[in-house]
Amino acid sequence: MMGHGELGGGRGSPGPNRLEFLGSRASRAALRVGVDIVELARFECILRRHGTRFLQRVYTEAELAYCRHNVSRLAARWAAKEAISKALGTGWRGIRWRELEVIREPSGRPGVGLHGLAKDIAEGCGISHWALSLSHSSESAIAFVIAW
Repeated sequence: MMGHGELGGGRGSPGPNRLEFLGSRASRAALRVGVDIVELARFECILRRHGTRFLQRVYTEAELAYCRHNVSRLAARWAAKEAISKALGTGWRGIRWRELEVIREPSGRPGVGLHGLAKDIAEGCGISHWALSLSHSSESAIAFVIAW
């Protein structure tokens, strides 16, 4: 069992107790995480109240085409945008929703696309890699992101 702040290296596990997998990037970028969860019922209320204007303000054309008005998919991408902003460490200061995009990797898994100021901030922090996981149930959608 790993203690607080440990990554491997405990009794019975191979390898040193450090973030060796970051390699030379360790001096430029720390491992960053972000997570967000969205209640689908609350999100549906937002959609009903703000409709097309909300969708066009928050989502890229590619995201809207992929989601095709599927509330669970839209909510998961909303959660992803929140999680990405948390990993960047800036909140929403100066960043627009559409600058954070959930893309589809060639493998089909979700990925992160950054544009404008969000891209500049990530590059300034030495962030060049992202791992994104999305999931949803009948009641909620969640996104978890790791950046390095």
